[in-house]
Amino acid sequence: MASLKELKGRINSVKSTQKITKAKQMVAAAKLRKAQANAEAARPYAARLAGVMASLAGKVSGDKFTLKHPTIGDIEVTLK
Repeated sequence: MASLKELKGRINSVKSTQKITKAKQMVAAAKLRKAQANAEAARPYAARLAGVMASLAGKVSGDKFTLKHPTIGDIEVTLK
């Protein structure tokens, strides 16, 4: 059977491991919250980009499409 000194050493070792694990969990949770906030912040950009892509896709007929620019005028684009 293990001596009292060995048992106390094991108990202290387990407590230290628990503290390290708790700290790592806190760091992981903070990183997750930050990643979620960044993903939420990117939603308006993604929605706008989807709208632009849908607009472009609606203008394509065959292998050519025309973009209307307010100052330059119509721009014809050929797809390859």
